[in-house]
Amino acid sequence: MSLFGRKEKQELEFLRSQMTPQQLEAADLAMKIKSAREELADITAKIEKESSALSKLKKQVIETDERVLLQSFGFYVPHYAYATSDEYKEKLSSVRAQQKELVKGKCATTGRTDWEVNGSKSKGAKMVRDMQKLLLRAFNAECDDAIEHVRFNNIEACEKKILSSSDAISKLGEMLGISIASPYISLKLDELHHEIMAVDVNEERVNKILPFVTNAQIGDSTDAEFLESLGVGNYDICFVTIGDSFQNSLETTSLLKELGAKLVISRAERDVQEKFLLRNGADKVVYPEKQVAKWASIRYTDDHILDYMEVDSSHAIFEVEVPKEWIGKTVGELDIRKKYRINIIAVKNGREMNMTIIPDTLLENHVSLLVLGEYKAIQKCFHI
Repeated sequence: MSLFGRKEKQELEFLRSQMTPQQLEAADLAMKIKSAREELADITAKIEKESSALSKLKKQVIETDERVLLQSFGFYVPHYAYATSDEYKEKLSSVRAQQKELVKGKCATTGRTDWEVNGSKSKGAKMVRDMQKLLLRAFNAECDDAIEHVRFNNIEACEKKILSSSDAISKLGEMLGISIASPYISLKLDELHHEIMAVDVNEERVNKILPFVTNAQIGDSTDAEFLESLGVGNYDICFVTIGDSFQNSLETTSLLKELGAKLVISRAERDVQEKFLLRNGADKVVYPEKQVAKWASIRYTDDHILDYMEVDSSHAIFEVEVPKEWIGKTVGELDIRKKYRINIIAVKNGREMNMTIIPDTLLENHVSLLVLGEYKAIQKCFHI
């Protein structure tokens, strides 16, 4: 709808007809200035309105251009639980710094340099860079997940996950020649590995163990403040191996649990100690002397037994010599699973282990067998 009626329009046209060209130009200019001022006022109001939101966004933006670059590759600063080991923190920082250098130097991934899009090399190069960035983000996400969930008993599975992710990404980027560079994969594996802190009140023992652990502290484990300073709740597992003072072992076990240790495994020398430890915070108790005595009593019962490992109260794995009457026969011919209800899980030849047991596996004189089954069944089968 027009702002002016027919009569008003006629009056405006008449007024304009009476004006000189210079007056008309000045009038048009005045209208444009007025319109520009109104538009500027609107823009200023919008800027003021969005300023607070912009301030909040700035806080979320990574502080430097270098970090913005790294973030685009899915490279975020992780939050680790190893806050008490300065040496370990330094090592992690070093590993992460090396990863960043590879990313900044465009050495974290490989990629084709001759790719073209519609005859344009620059467009082709951009496509390769974008795909490298995307695939590296995916790889970093897989690595971060593996590192976050790694534990003392699944590290090999986590290593395989990282390597499998690298292989899968290389297949996705095959057309553009994109793969994760070996040095970058190695650094991710370094980041994955668990670290160990040792604590002892005796400086000499600490110095002896230092080459084999990430960090070692001299301190009294019965001192609550000292233990708390270590951040015991950040560790996956805490071992209490004090052998010269059961009182100290019991106090340490109890304090560890009170301070939030996730899993406490303590050493006992007698049955009564095991009971006290379990009642005062130990999740599990190891009994080295008792376990070694049991192992020795079974291991040296018969010359045919080369090694032994308990699985549970009624099952075990034995390493045994091949009985003379079995030599030259196949596993299928002997059919010991059906006859004795035990399984041959591996054939050992010196340091080599063959775990691919099939019915045609031939048993020879110079090998030994790893068998799994119930104690009674194994004793009956091998006349132990």
